[in-house]
Amino acid sequence: MEAAALQKLLQEVVTARAPGSGARILAARREHPQVRGLVAPVVLPDDPESPLTLHAGSFSALEDAEAGFDAIALVDRALEVAALRREEDEATAEAMPYDKSLFEAHADFLRDRPVPVGWYRRGASLGDGLFAVDLDVFQEVVLRGSEWAGLRGGSLPLQIQGEVFEVELPTDVSLEECWTLPECGLFEPEAGVRLEELEEDEEVPGRFGDLHVIPIVL
Repeated sequence: MEAAALQKLLQEVVTARAPGSGARILAARREHPQVRGLVAPVVLPDDPESPLTLHAGSFSALEDAEAGFDAIALVDRALEVAALRREEDEATAEAMPYDKSLFEAHADFLRDRPVPVGWYRRGASLGDGLFAVDLDVFQEVVLRGSEWAGLRGGSLPLQIQGEVFEVELPTDVSLEECWTLPECGLFEPEAGVRLEELEEDEEVPGRFGDLHVIPIVL
C-alpha cells in the first residue's frame, strides 16, 4: 500500500482506537535513529505530554519487505506502549518529586536496588530516547519483537550521537534488563585541568560515565 493510503488508514485506526491520544501520522519514511539499516515506524515521545508519532512511509516499507506484516496490529501495540509509558512517567513523577530524588534513584540503580520504572527519563534529554543522569547515559532502543528475536545471539549495531557501538546479545538475552557498556557515557575532566596546556596527544585526566541500553519492545 502507498504511504499516502497507509497514512489515511493509520489515522482512521488511531481515531477509532484512541481518539484522545493526539497521535501524529506523518507520510514520510524514517530511518531508525539508533540501529543502522532499519526503518522506524513508531517514535515514542520523550515527554509524556508529547504525542506518539507514526511514520506511514516506514509502515509502507515494512509492508513491502515482510510477508504478512500487520500494520494495524503494530499501531495497536504502539498505542498500548505509549499509554503504559505515560502511566509509568506519571507514577515516577509522583515517586520522585524533587531533583534530589533523581540522584537518589541513580545511586539505587548503580547498587542494583529497586527503582521506579523509567526513572532515568527524569534526567536531561539528549535526543531520540537518549537521557543523561550525571555522567551516565541511557539509550532507549525501540524495536519490534520480531526484530529483537532476530538479534539474539548476534550484535546490535548502535549509532548514538555520532558514535558507533556494537552490543553483543546472547541467545538467552532478557529484554527486561538493560545492558551496560562501561565508560561509554559522558566525560568530565578532573578539576583544575587546563585543556589548553595539554599536549595534542596527551590523555585528558578525568572520569567517564557508562552507557546503559534500554530495550523497548513494540
